[in-house]
Amino acid sequence: MNEPTPWRSLYRKRQAAGLTRADIAARTGYGVTYLGLLERGVKTNPSKPVIYALANALGCTPADLVDTGTAEDNASLTLEILAAHHAELGAALNALRAQVTAAAAA
Repeated sequence: MNEPTPWRSLYRKRQAAGLTRADIAARTGYGVTYLGLLERGVKTNPSKPVIYALANALGCTPADLVDTGTAEDNASLTLEILAAHHAELGAALNALRAQVTAAAAA
C-alpha cells in the first residue's frame, strides 16, 4: 500500500510510534474511520482542536503533522493552534506568533 497523502506525516508518526488507529482514537476521542480518512487524504482540513489532539496523542507538535515549509511558518502554526486550544493563553501566544511572523518577514 502506498503511503497516504497529504497527511502522510500523521501516518508516519503513528507507524513510528507503533500505534494503531484504534490507539490514536482512544487517546483523542476521534473515530478510527475519521483518522483513516485523514491519513488517506479524503479529509484534508481538520480543525485546530483535531490537529492539537492528534499531535498531543503522538507526542509531537502540530507543525510536525502539518508541515508548512519554513521553521517560522511551522512555529507560527503551532502557536496558532495552541492559542485556539488554550483560550486563557491565547493573547500571549498570539503576541508571540506575531513576533515570529514579523521576524520571518524581516
